[in-house]
Amino acid sequence: MIAPTSRRRLAAAVLTAAAVTGTLLTTPAAVAAPAPTPATAAEAAAGDIVVTREEMPTVIDFDEPGDRAPMVWEFDRPVKIEDFTLSHTTETHMWDLVTSDVLSSSHRFELAGYTPDRMSPLAGEYTWRMLAYDAAGNRVERTGGFTLNRPPAPRDYDANGVPDVLVRFASGQMTAYETEMLRRQQAGSKDPWYEFPIGLSGADWSPYALLAAPGDLGGSGSPDVVGRDGDGVLWLHQGEGRKFLPRTRIGGGWQVYNKITAGSDLNADGRGDLLATDTSGVLWFYASTGNATAPFKPRVKIGGGWQIYNQITAPGNIAGATGGDLLARDASGVLWLYLGKGDGTFTARRQIGGGWQRFTHLAGLGDQNRDGRVDLYGIGAAGSRYYPTTGLVDAPYGTPEELDLYNADGKYVNVL
Repeated sequence: MIAPTSRRRLAAAVLTAAAVTGTLLTTPAAVAAPAPTPATAAEAAAGDIVVTREEMPTVIDFDEPGDRAPMVWEFDRPVKIEDFTLSHTTETHMWDLVTSDVLSSSHRFELAGYTPDRMSPLAGEYTWRMLAYDAAGNRVERTGGFTLNRPPAPRDYDANGVPDVLVRFASGQMTAYETEMLRRQQAGSKDPWYEFPIGLSGADWSPYALLAAPGDLGGSGSPDVVGRDGDGVLWLHQGEGRKFLPRTRIGGGWQVYNKITAGSDLNADGRGDLLATDTSGVLWFYASTGNATAPFKPRVKIGGGWQIYNQITAPGNIAGATGGDLLARDASGVLWLYLGKGDGTFTARRQIGGGWQRFTHLAGLGDQNRDGRVDLYGIGAAGSRYYPTTGLVDAPYGTPEELDLYNADGKYVNVL
């Protein structure tokens, strides 16, 4: 079960100790002076530990997933680094790190820009603290800070370069989760989701009957969310770093629609667009403009007969056609693929599988197999699945993996 939290403390596969210990850092016990070990008279008389070299960056630029930032300390004698802590200045994220018990006069760490089995580090301001002891129990403490910069990334709501999934609960609260962690919910693993609650500027998401995640509509660099309320008004919540700004009204009359989906670039202009089906079964295309005050162009009719589908999702270009594609599930559980032509229209549908009625939500999220295409997650009452993409038109998804994730009580109202 997912439970929102306000603070996260992580073991750090995000940092590794190199050269001296060659070990991964682990979560430490409470920081305390180690019991003195037998020391020579010279060591005991040495007194204060002297840091002879400190290589800590003040600015880190992570432009590529494989980027790393070295962090080095050298001392005038062998020491054990008892504690090394990185704290994001939002006070919601902290990494507690230690090495092994090895005493050495040189310690080197690397901060990795991307860590597939842990949450990757957030962009923003950090403070750090390093505490070391020698064999005689003498201590030295150093503190400082750095700025971590990252370029904007699609569907990245917490500014750490990794796509996220948005989940709205029945309570009206909405939270972002790492797609990297979602796949690790493999059956039998019981691995918890590492989560980051999104700051919502006091907004309550419960008034919205429909929600969609279209991407960055206004060019701010952060992904946005649109919602249609019970009166048919469409609202835009622009993203800003790790929060959403107060909503702005962007349209009325949307009560005619019973399904919306967004985020796929349907007309090859580099922006995420929106699709909506009305109560008579007509599918409409809303091309994005790049202007946050009027983010969509006038609607264009795509076609009728869409009342046969109970769910639609726009996963992006998954099969190598010229535009973003569309998935639609009918009442019997058959999943259909509509290949995008790159002009906001689609080719004739192709059947790609049956039995999809087991899922309450279908969401195109992340790229776990690193093939450049968005994968698919099916969230269901009796269990969930991760579907990797193949790039094949007639079989766009490979063998699924079972996930220990259940929506048995309908607690997930929206999965975006």
